[in-house]
Amino acid sequence: MKKNKFALILFLLYVIGFILYFIKDFKDIGAIILIGAVILHIAYTFSPHQRAAVSMLNARRMVEMGNIEKAYQYVTQYLKLSKDKTLVGYLLSTSKKSYPFYQKLAEILENDLKKNESMLLRYVIASIYYSINNLEKTIEILKKIPKDKMDTETVRLLGTALLENKKPDDAIDIFKLKEKKTGVPSPDELSILLGLGLSYAEKNDMEKAEKYYRKVQKFNPAFPELSTLKKKIFKNEQD
Repeated sequence: MKKNKFALILFLLYVIGFILYFIKDFKDIGAIILIGAVILHIAYTFSPHQRAAVSMLNARRMVEMGNIEKAYQYVTQYLKLSKDKTLVGYLLSTSKKSYPFYQKLAEILENDLKKNESMLLRYVIASIYYSINNLEKTIEILKKIPKDKMDTETVRLLGTALLENKKPDDAIDIFKLKEKKTGVPSPDELSILLGLGLSYAEKNDMEKAEKYYRKVQKFNPAFPELSTLKKKIFKNEQD
């Protein structure tokens, strides 16, 4: 979202700058705006966050090519440049052909944990295992993070893995750690509320499941998987 806003602002600066540059009385102002836009563009391109994003995209490309050593180097670069967990998604692919390569990358990164404990590295490794449907390893990696140290993204991922692994009680315990009770929830917090609803539905506690369904629906009626929860809750009524 922040990236999109920045791109829009930069685009508008270029447009306004070009328009003013070709208006006689505003040429100097237009030139200043264009110079400012170029400086911002360069600064963003070489910012640690953008370099980290490029590193993860390159890592994904290397994995898909089967070059695990190079992919590992790019992931290591990301870990040094940024703590933004949203960038982990850039690494992952849905291609099943790449699953063995992702498995190998996760195993190599897991060895690094023995030398240097890192919650971010654990999240990266767990995300890779989750993306290749290895729920047991996802849970194993994340459960070693103390509960009081878990952030929203970690809770979302671990809770989801537990739920999909048919452990709704454990999933509820984890989801509850970051349940948003007041204010407007972020997308990750909405996922946690949805996870609680799905977990209670799995336990056949439809009263509580519906409570969380209503919470998610209130903030985002089109939220992914909300329709799945709805079907589970109102199945008997539809029948």
